[in-house]
Amino acid sequence: MRDILAYLGVRGIMAWRNNTGAMAIPAGRGGKSRYVRFGVRGQADITGILKNGIRLEIEVKRPDFRKPAAGSATISQREQQAFLDAIRAQGGCAGCATSLDDAEKILAGKRLDILRGLK
Repeated sequence: MRDILAYLGVRGIMAWRNNTGAMAIPAGRGGKSRYVRFGVRGQADITGILKNGIRLEIEVKRPDFRKPAAGSATISQREQQAFLDAIRAQGGCAGCATSLDDAEKILAGKRLDILRGLK
């Protein structure tokens, strides 16, 4: 992920690491603890804005990642794919990268998906 973020920076593309999840916040004096969610379910690991104003989303997977067999995707993988699809449907640039080469392909307009592979 660091290599992809560095590459985007060299290209002059504003991009940053985007965390999603939840955590418990301990109670203060006499108060109650609370649970806080941050980010959007399925949101990609890297988000940014291309020079032409188009939104960029890149989900980063380990280099040995293999797309799941039909029907075996996790809930998280399905949510991530739905998020990438929604960004593309709104005219954004989005995909799943396992390498810097994949990130370059996404920027070039190739479709790299979590569930469907390269299109």
